[in-house]
Amino acid sequence: MQPRTPPVEHLIRWLLAAALLGGSLFILSPLLAPIVWAGILVISTWPLFVRLRRRVHSANLAATLGTLVLLLLFAGPIALMGTSLADLTDSAVTYARTRELPKAPEFLGGIPYIGHALARRWNEAIADIPAFIASLKPYEPQIRAFVLRVGGAMGQALLLLLLSAVFAFFLYRDGDKIAARLDRMAMRIAAERGRNLLQVAESTTRSVVYGIAGTAAVQGVLAAIGLGIAGVPAPLLLGLFVAMFGLIPIGLTGLIMLPAAGWLLLEGRPLWGVFVALWGLFVVGGVDNFVRPMLISRGARLPMSIVLTGVLGGLITLGVLGIFIGAVLLGVVYVMLQEWSEMEPKMPLAALAADPDDEIGSQ
Repeated sequence: MQPRTPPVEHLIRWLLAAALLGGSLFILSPLLAPIVWAGILVISTWPLFVRLRRRVHSANLAATLGTLVLLLLFAGPIALMGTSLADLTDSAVTYARTRELPKAPEFLGGIPYIGHALARRWNEAIADIPAFIASLKPYEPQIRAFVLRVGGAMGQALLLLLLSAVFAFFLYRDGDKIAARLDRMAMRIAAERGRNLLQVAESTTRSVVYGIAGTAAVQGVLAAIGLGIAGVPAPLLLGLFVAMFGLIPIGLTGLIMLPAAGWLLLEGRPLWGVFVALWGLFVVGGVDNFVRPMLISRGARLPMSIVLTGVLGGLITLGVLGIFIGAVLLGVVYVMLQEWSEMEPKMPLAALAADPDDEIGSQ
């Protein structure tokens, strides 16, 4: 018979394990976002990676090619948007200086309290565009700070993507070993139930990513088609902006489509302006109503409230990358809790609540 371990030694072991775990998390805390992001990307694209690995017959080569594809898909558009933003701003300012803008619409002046002041300011601005731009000079530090913040956010997103690509390479290369180890851990923790929840987490991750990214991509393509038909300049670039805004499912695609419609109205093409406005409202905006739920529901039963909360929470806490991380984490937790609540308990609650003395007395 083995001697019993003193309780103090158990306590010391637990404290040591907690200290090691806490120290590891503290060291990894600056890299948790790119690590989680890399995991989400690898899980979402793993079936494609397996096919690529079979074709090239090399895990290292397949991991390298997969990482490069991820960089092109995500870092390329962000870099293009960042470099094009300054050119679009300069073109808008030049257009405003050389174009005769219309006077304030009548309904604007009818808005209570602020309508008259807005209409007067509008008319003063279009009467002398250079003077209006000069009047904005006191706000130049705030505008410059905003532009710097946007540029810094894009730079931070690119840095996180580069770090995520590095981690994604190793996850691709050693994915089978990592999956086998996670499967054994899940089996040791909760047997078949743990393995089932691990599979739920995997399918939910793919469904959320496919739903968010797939819907945004479809919206970008549809926006580019509509803008190209209407003759709006740079429809592909504007479609890329629409796809980026489409990652946040709260109707932000109108920030691109409505100004494009307004530009057509200023150009004396009202019918095309109405076309772009309706196209953005019913076609581009309507994709959210059936494409996103269809893609998400293929692998997970997630209500849109969970997805929207995860997207907004992740965006606020982690920036652009948090759009996916927040939605995936909340989606996984929701489905795991749902699966757990639907499982049959080992002992009925009525039996747990019964008094053992009653059972003894009835025998």
